[in-house]
Amino acid sequence: MKHTSMKQACCLLLLSALCQLALAETPPYQIRRIDSSTVAYHGVIGKGSTRHLLPFLDAGTDTLVVTSAGGSADEGMRLAEELRKRHIRLVVDKYCMSSCANYLFLAARQKSVNPGSLIGFHGAPLGSLSEEKERQFQQGRLSSKSMKGEGMQNYLDKLAIRELEFFAEIGVDRGLYRDVDKLILDSVAGKNKAAPLQGKLTLKTGRHQWDYGVSDAELDKLALKMAALDRKKVRYTVQGEIERPGTAPNTAYFPSRATLEKYGVMGIQNYPYPADHAELKKLVGRVFDKGVHIIADFATLENPAG
Repeated sequence: MKHTSMKQACCLLLLSALCQLALAETPPYQIRRIDSSTVAYHGVIGKGSTRHLLPFLDAGTDTLVVTSAGGSADEGMRLAEELRKRHIRLVVDKYCMSSCANYLFLAARQKSVNPGSLIGFHGAPLGSLSEEKERQFQQGRLSSKSMKGEGMQNYLDKLAIRELEFFAEIGVDRGLYRDVDKLILDSVAGKNKAAPLQGKLTLKTGRHQWDYGVSDAELDKLALKMAALDRKKVRYTVQGEIERPGTAPNTAYFPSRATLEKYGVMGIQNYPYPADHAELKKLVGRVFDKGVHIIADFATLENPAG
C-alpha cells in the first residue's frame, strides 16, 4: 500500500497544520468587537483560539472579519465547526491563508473576500494517510476519536482522519486538497525535488522552548513532547522554518471562484479576483512583504473551455 515517507508527511504537515506563511503577527492573535453584529480576529490560529473567540459569538453576532496567516489544523477545524454551527458569515480582510482558508473559509455558510484581499491554500494533512486507513474510515471502522498511540505518524494519521470527518461534515470534495497538495509541492520543489529538507521546528510554552530538526528521529521526539504537554493540558505553539534549497517555501494557491465551486464550496458572495498576473503581482505586493509566491487560476480564466 502506498504510504508517504515521514519526511514527506512532515512537509505536508508543516505547510498546513503547524505553520503559517512568514507574516508578522505578534501577539499570536487579537479579538475585538467592531460593532454589535461584527467581530474581528487578527492573527494565527492556535490553541485557545476557539475558546477565546466563542464568548464574542453571542446571539447578536453574525459576522467574523478575519486576517490570518493560518496555524493549527486541529484548532482551525474546531473553530470552523463553531462558525458553521452558528451560521457566522466570514469576511476575509487582507489575507486568509493555510488553516484559515482550509477550514474557516470552506466551512462558513456565507463568505466574502474584501477588495484588495486574498485567500491561500498550501497543503493539508490528508497526504500522510495510508490507503488502508482511509478505507477503514470509509467503511466506518475508524474515527479520530478511536485512534490511540503516540509518535509523529500517529499524530498525522489522526489529523488526517479528523480532516476526512470535517470534509464529510461540510460537504466539500476532499479532492480539492489533493489537487492543492500536488500543485503546491510541484511548484515548491520544481527541479529540486531530490534536495533534502532543511530547517527546524520550535516548540514553545510560556516558560520553555525546545528546538527540533527535520529528521524522522527528531520529528518523533517532537510528537512525544507534544503528546506529553497535551496530557498535562499545557498550552504550546509550534513554529517551523523548513525549506528545500533552491525553492520558495512561502507558496500558496489562490483559486478562482469557479474552482472552489467545482469542489462543492458553497455560499461564496463577494470574491474579487485578479484578471491576470500583473494584477496578482500588485495585489500580493500590497498585502505581503517580500518572499511570498501566490499561484492563481489564470489558465482557467483565459481559457474556460480548457
